[in-house]
Amino acid sequence: LFKEKFASSLGEESQLAKICEPLHNAQKHIDDFNKSIYIELKTRLPNYILSRADKNSMAHGVELRVPFLDNHVLDF
Repeated sequence: LFKEKFASSLGEESQLAKICEPLHNAQKHIDDFNKSIYIELKTRLPNYILSRADKNSMAHGVELRVPFLDNHVLDF
């Protein structure tokens, strides 16, 4: 998502391109590994992984520990 080649291949009118552009511009000074961590924290983790983990663990009676995501702890 952060590579210019990928973003430019989408076309300017693409919805994904509209999402990629601000992410790409805001994170130019950060290395690729940390960019991938950033995109996971902002997209998949809260909206997909945490909700699915919670629902699936309760449905099957499994005790699960999801990542602790308190803002103050993360900032520290």
